[in-house]
Amino acid sequence: MTEQYENNNEDEISLIDLFAVLVRYRKLVVIGTLAVALAAFAWLFVLPKFVPSLNKKTLTISYALKTERLPSSVAFSVNYDILLTATNYMNDVRVLADAQREFSIFADEKKVPSVSAYNKQIQDAIDKEKFVAKRSPIADTIAVTCKIPIEKEDFADDFIKKIAKMASDYIEADLMPEINTLEDNADMILEKYGDLGLSEKKSSSSSSSE
Repeated sequence: MTEQYENNNEDEISLIDLFAVLVRYRKLVVIGTLAVALAAFAWLFVLPKFVPSLNKKTLTISYALKTERLPSSVAFSVNYDILLTATNYMNDVRVLADAQREFSIFADEKKVPSVSAYNKQIQDAIDKEKFVAKRSPIADTIAVTCKIPIEKEDFADDFIKKIAKMASDYIEADLMPEINTLEDNADMILEKYGDLGLSEKKSSSSSSSE
């Protein structure tokens, strides 16, 4: 009984000593707590206004871009997948870097002095999945996702329009020579065999009247 009482007494003394230490250094505890709270407040709300690189607030925007199919006969002749090609062009670093130079949606600064810096920004955006363009489960549709600083929200739509327009121009440049070749071949066929088709129709018409 005596030993148990002594153990309990030692525990009580140790707690009292601990409380005494807290009371003795109460000013330090209060000041330290306030200092940490003020530092956290400054880091979260004050510094981002003066140092843009500390502003970690981002916005995720999703787009669904509809593509047009080629007529089946033309698509078979030229062997060209518009959806696949458009997706590839929209993931092309050169296309994205050109739009980045104009709108700078993946960086805080408005101007970057070198082309390589824009390319690096875009490659970083692709690697960190800040920009994703891929086939959508919806037919003939490209799903695009952008994760950008919240203050760049007003530039996002124009950025997407820019890369979509560039992809469309590249596809047109790819297809027009092929389509022109098909038209030339069709004109040659009509020029060579067109009269034969007409004469056959005329002869069959005259024979039926007879």
